[in-house]
Amino acid sequence: MKRIPLPLLVLFIFLGAFLFVACSSPAAEPTQAPAEEPAATEEPAAEEPAEEPTEAAPAEEAMGEGSIAVLLPDSASSARWEADDRRFFEEAFDAAGVE
Repeated sequence: MKRIPLPLLVLFIFLGAFLFVACSSPAAEPTQAPAEEPAATEEPAAEEPAEEPTEAAPAEEAMGEGSIAVLLPDSASSARWEADDRRFFEEAFDAAGVE
């Protein structure tokens, strides 16, 4: 039986330990920046006129006419598609207004 060279064995052990530590560490949770409190002033500042809204429209107004593509399975080879999925896709497309 052939023996594994020592440098290769050390490399395998190091990689195994690295993978073990990487996979067993808890997932990092995103942190929130501390909320800034407004500075207290003795006299309220004079109100500035509100700026005119920019041309950024809400998401619904920003959506325009367009087309989409959906890759669907072959109806001859997919019994599940014909039995269940087709009607769910049709209902979802009708609800979304997709033709």
